Parts: sequence; structure tokens; C-alpha cells
Amino acid sequence: MTKIKYSILTGLVISITLSLYFHFKMNMPANVSILTVVVCIIPCSLIAYLKFFAKMNTDVVFERKIDPQHIVYSCMVSHYKYGINVGGTLYISKDELVFQTNLASFMKKHELILNTSEIKEVGLNKTLGLFNNGLFITTHNGITEQFVVNKRKICKEQIEAVLTGVEYSANLL
Repeated sequence: MTKIKYSILTGLVISITLSLYFHFKMNMPANVSILTVVVCIIPCSLIAYLKFFAKMNTDVVFERKIDPQHIVYSCMVSHYKYGINVGGTLYISKDELVFQTNLASFMKKHELILNTSEIKEVGLNKTLGLFNNGLFITTHNGITEQFVVNKRKICKEQIEAVLTGVEYSANLL
């Protein structure tokens, strides 16, 4: 229920912002601006819900089916792919790390599968050199995959626990 509430609130804020922009910058009458709020709130709320909270049925879209019983930890992340930041979920199991895009990432659907035996280093970095929310994974082949993660320390500790074979106790997302 909280997710729906935040989605509606986000849609309302975006709609009001558009309305104010049309009213003050484009000199639209007040009744047209109010109509803008009414018309935009539903699509903006829906897009906000899909972008931030929806998880897609990966059985249809991706080759790899995620078995919930094998998942040690999962977290919502954004993955840098071809210079574009793509949102999705990172699933951590004992054998592999699997990133799959979410429903709202319709333009760049992809999945990334890394076997834990391929991982050389897991580290933290700053996104754009400013924000402390970056996580990188380097493979033995020299390939570095970069992610934006809200709880990056927990995610890093979970990956390192899988790599070392130690159980890490944290709440699953």
C-alpha cells in the first residue's frame, strides 16, 4: 500500500510541476493548468509505480529463470550498460549474480549473469564522482560492471560473503 501511496504522491508532484510550468512560463490560463493536473496525475503515477516499484515476470522476458529458493539476497539497482543507466534487480545466489531489468526499462532490456568464480573484486565508488552510492564488480577478465545501489554496503557484504562462503545475516529486500 505504501508503494501505491508514494506513486500517487509522485504523480501529483509531477502533475503540479507541469501545471505551474504551463501557467507561469507559457502563460496558460488557470483552468487549463488545473486540467493539466487532472489529466497527468494518472499516467504520471502509473509511470512512477512501474519505474520505482514494479517487478516484472522474468519468466517471459529473460532466458534465466530466478529460483527464489537459491537467492541469498536481492536488491534494486541501476546498471550502467552502453553509457545508459538501466534500473532492475540484482539477485545474489551462491553460484552467480544475475541482474535483470525491470518493467519500466523497456528501451534497454538486458540481463547480466556473472558466475561467482569469475569475480575478482567487489568495491565501492562514487557515482559521477559525487554520490556515495556506487558499487563495482571486476572480473578476472578485466571487465568492470558498475551499479548504483542505495544500500551498497549491505549488497557488497552479501557478495563478499557468497565469495568467501560465509553466511551473512541481513534482512532480505
